[in-house]
Order: sequence, then structure tokens, then C-alpha cells
Amino acid sequence: MSVTVLFYCVFLCQIFVMSVYYPAQIHARISTVLRKYPPQTHPKFYPAPFDKLAGFQGARTLFYFALINGMTAGIGICILLYALQAGYKPSGNGEELLVTIFFFVQAAPQLLLELSTFRHFRKMRQARSQSQRSASLTPRHLSDYAPRPMIWMALIFTLICISFFIYTDLILNHRPMSAATSIFAVVLTNGFFIFMVRFFMRGPKLDPWQKTADRFKHARTQIRIYFVASIGMSVFLFLDNLVKLLDIAFLQPVIFSIFFQLLVIFGLGTMLRTLELDDIDFDVYRKGGEGSSKAG
Repeated sequence: MSVTVLFYCVFLCQIFVMSVYYPAQIHARISTVLRKYPPQTHPKFYPAPFDKLAGFQGARTLFYFALINGMTAGIGICILLYALQAGYKPSGNGEELLVTIFFFVQAAPQLLLELSTFRHFRKMRQARSQSQRSASLTPRHLSDYAPRPMIWMALIFTLICISFFIYTDLILNHRPMSAATSIFAVVLTNGFFIFMVRFFMRGPKLDPWQKTADRFKHARTQIRIYFVASIGMSVFLFLDNLVKLLDIAFLQPVIFSIFFQLLVIFGLGTMLRTLELDDIDFDVYRKGGEGSSKAG
């Protein structure tokens, strides 16, 4: 298979994975929550003014979410068709930037949905601000959230990646700025991951009604995703610099697209697979209820 055919196949997969498959999963998940746990039976899940507008707000959000993702998929198909008509072939002249831009366009609906979720949780916390609070004990050690081999792998891969930049850019090619930029990217990215890991371990409770067991499972899943992302980022940066070193930069658009897809599969995909709706205790959102025995 030629690199050109490989690129078209990989980019088509990116369109499907990020603008069709996972948006459909999220759409179905939200629809199920609105249908099975309405404001009439689970009022704590719908703070004012969502309590009276839950049906309308939910339907409107889902409509725009599906519309934007559909438009994004259409844009991606148009890009592919134009590239085919123009006889485009990957050449390593910065096409990976276009793949990156399109990835962020695809990620925009999910990011907007996440911001909406944070606002929803803030309303829930405000609604409970005058209620009696109860303290809960949650694990505080990092090894409670992520297995030690995963932690060590993330650290080792980060050190290997930094060592590679020092050797190739600084020692071999005498490009101190390139080495500094690459190392800064690794340190900055992992610094963000460390901040988020600490937030999920010791940060405030986003959902004020969430049971301790559900919160721990959510935090554990998120923290493991960040460790996998750290390992993936190190491998990605290593490969990206390696193809430049070997003068095969025409592979960069393919590598970028595959990396973005794996990021979504092991990130968002893991969340959807691990945090099944049937395993979440929605009884905590019932009027006057603090939850069932399944989530202690």
C-alpha cells in the first residue's frame, strides 16, 4: 500500500471515529440519561433553571451537538474529495498542520459539551450549598488510582524522549533551540497531566451528590487516561522527530492522524467503556434520597 492510499484511509478513519462514531455514542448516552432519569424522579440532577427546561434544553443541546458533528464530517469528506481531485500526495511540507487543525475542529463540539457539563455541576453545587454536607474518605496514594508499572512506564518514556531530543538536536545536529522547544513541549504537557492527576486525586468534588465509589471510579479512570496519554505523547514526539531525522517527513500526516485517533480511543473511548450508565448510582439524585447500597 502506498503512503498516499494509507493517508486517505487513515484520514477517512479520523473523520469516522471523531465526527461519527463517538459523537453517536455520546448522543445515545445523554438521550438515555434524559429518558431514564427525568426531573420528575431525579430532581437533584436538574438544578434550576434546568429542572423546568430539562427536556427542551437537552433536546436542543443534542440537536446542535449532532448538527456540528455532522457538518464537521461533511467538511472532512469535502477535504478528501478535493485532495483526490487535485491528486494530492503526502510530501512532508507541513500537511500535518492541516490534520492538526481539523482535529481541533472535530474536538470543538466535545469541548463545548464538557464546558456545559462543568456549568451544570456548578449549578448543582450551588443548589446544595445550604444542604448538610458529609465527609468521605477516598484513597490518597497514586498507586490506588494507577498501577505502578503504568506510572514507571510514563516516567521512563518521558526520560527516553527527552534524552532523544538532547542527543539528536543538541549533540548530533547542534540545534539548541530545537532541543529546547521539544523538551519544553514534553515538560509542559506532562506538567498539565500532573496538574490534572492531582486535581482528580485531591481536588473539589465536581458533582456534589456523587457517591464516593462512583467518584473514585471516575477519578481512577481519568488518571489512568492521563498516564496513557503521557506515554502516547512521548512515543508520538519521538516518532515525529525520528521521521525528520531519517528524512521521511512525508509520513508525518499519517502519524499525526493515527496519534489523534488513538488519543480519542484511549481517552474518550475508555471513559465511555469504563463508566457504564448502569454502574452509576443515579438514586442519589432522587428527591430526599442519598443513594442506594450499590455505591457505598
